[in-house]
Amino acid sequence: IDEYLLSGDIASAESLLEESLDTKEFSEQVYKQYFQKVRCVILEKRGLSSSVLINEIISALEITIPSFCLENLDNYLLAEDEWLLLFMLLEHSLMANSPQYAKDITNVYRIFNNKQFDQEAWIMLYPKIAWLYMQVCTSLDERISVCENVLFSLRENTRLLHLDAFVQAKCKLYKEKY
Repeated sequence: IDEYLLSGDIASAESLLEESLDTKEFSEQVYKQYFQKVRCVILEKRGLSSSVLINEIISALEITIPSFCLENLDNYLLAEDEWLLLFMLLEHSLMANSPQYAKDITNVYRIFNNKQFDQEAWIMLYPKIAWLYMQVCTSLDERISVCENVLFSLRENTRLLHLDAFVQAKCKLYKEKY
C-alpha cells in the first residue's frame, strides 16, 4: 500500500487497502488506525480540503486514544505513528487556517521536545514538528535556531532524509536576516 502511495498510484493503494480490510488483523486497534491513516493520505492525495481532513485525522487518532484532545497531549504516551498523525493534523490545521493552529503547533513542539525518544524515532519525527514550528514561529532568530538544531541532528545521525529542505530553509532564513 505504501509503495503504491509513494509511486502515486492512488487507485491501486485504495484497492489493496479495501482488500486488506477482509483480513482478521483489521479487527485490532492498531490496524484500524493504520487503515484510517492510509485513508486520510488517500483523501489528501485526492484533494480533499484540509478542513474536512482534520475530522478524518482526529478519527484515526481516536481509534487508539479515545476522546483525543490536544489539551491533554502531555498525558498521552504516543507511538511514532500517532505522532505522525498528530503532525498531519497540525499541518492541515495550518493549511485550513484554524484559529488555534499557531498555539497548537507551538504547544506540541514544546511538549515533543520534553519527551524521550530513541535516536531513530527522534530523527524521523523531530524534523516534521520543527518544520511546522518554523512556519508559525514569529522570531526569525528562533526559526534559524530550530533549523540549525535539525541540521545538527541530521548530520550527527548521518540521516539525509530531510537535509535538503532544511539547508534550503537555512539559506532562506539567513538571506532574510542579512
